[in-house]
Amino acid sequence: MAAVIDPDMFANLAPFAFHLFSALATSTTSSENILLSPLSIASSLAMVWAGVTKSSTADLEFQKVMGVALQKHIPNLLSLLHVQSSDSMLSMANSLWSSKSVHPLYLSDVKNYASVETTLPSTFDPINDWVSTNTHGKIPQLFEANTALDPLTVAIAVNAIHFQGSWMSSFDPKRTTPGRFRTLQNEDVTANFMTKSMMLPVADSVTELGGASVVRLDYGMETKESCEGAQCEEDHEVEAKFCALFVLPDENTQTSLQNAISGLSEIASWREVLKVQNKKSGPNSFFSKKTVSLSLPKFKLTQGPQSLKPILEKAGLSAVFQGSNQFLQMTPNDPDTHLDDVVAAATLEVTEEGTVATAATGAIMMSRSLPYRMEFNRPFIMMVMHVQTGTPLFITQLTYPDFI
Repeated sequence: MAAVIDPDMFANLAPFAFHLFSALATSTTSSENILLSPLSIASSLAMVWAGVTKSSTADLEFQKVMGVALQKHIPNLLSLLHVQSSDSMLSMANSLWSSKSVHPLYLSDVKNYASVETTLPSTFDPINDWVSTNTHGKIPQLFEANTALDPLTVAIAVNAIHFQGSWMSSFDPKRTTPGRFRTLQNEDVTANFMTKSMMLPVADSVTELGGASVVRLDYGMETKESCEGAQCEEDHEVEAKFCALFVLPDENTQTSLQNAISGLSEIASWREVLKVQNKKSGPNSFFSKKTVSLSLPKFKLTQGPQSLKPILEKAGLSAVFQGSNQFLQMTPNDPDTHLDDVVAAATLEVTEEGTVATAATGAIMMSRSLPYRMEFNRPFIMMVMHVQTGTPLFITQLTYPDFI
């Protein structure tokens, strides 16, 4: 059984995650896929926040957008989430690349977040190599290769995250068949659909999500391989550390998809939502277990590298990009230090065996009833979650991914 944790000791990333995801979704066209890792972005921004002048406009913006508790407890969260086992792996690394102008006290503070602290290279290549290594080659390049750093660069904060999880109950490849996926433009495209019928946690027609329905698939190994029968289903407590939530909007329209996205932040506690429903813990008010006839497309998705500066400004972080005494904790002798950009990249692949996902974020500082049928044959949302803390590791809007 998973150890009981004190939620007050771990950063609640969900509000920031869904706020950012919603801001990104409203800034894209209906035909665009979205993929981001809130955990990766928050990790990089936490390193940036550590250098912000106390009680400055930038500090107040960080407090409002990310929350004071997030900054205080994100090291605990990062430590808890670092999991490696035979069936699932989540590996993360933070690095800070800094110039001599950065204050030693800031470098000392940032050690709470960064596993690597080193001097700025002359080009982006060593940073790209570090990202490639820590995403197992999935993101070979976060910054433009063979490019010299701007001489005004003060520091670069980088996070890399890699997740690989096997489904607790994998799909039989023999049952994967071609089918039609209908886009928001009512265009039919061919996809390979994985299918199976089994008892799964389902939330049907969730009001907060604009009538969308949700199904949960766990990653990990079955703890009772011989478990059979109704009584076993009732007593069986799944020991999952990670799960995927698939959200199917009420209708195949941009409005319905947007309602589901904006509603993610309306769920009061994702940690409570993800609590195991069994005989000992009692019913879950969000999910109910049903025999589900499930159909999911196989897909892969690559996003970025892309600038998140416009999205972060839209989400409420603007002073950090403007300088003027905002980063005196980092460079007390340079009042013009500012956040130049936040660059992110991510990949996601879903197959019969499970999910492989990676992300990297870099912040550059410069001195400037019956079997219930769920067919995901139209645009939907997928989230990879850490179960104990309700932390969204990856969130994606899939409108037209690369089907495999």
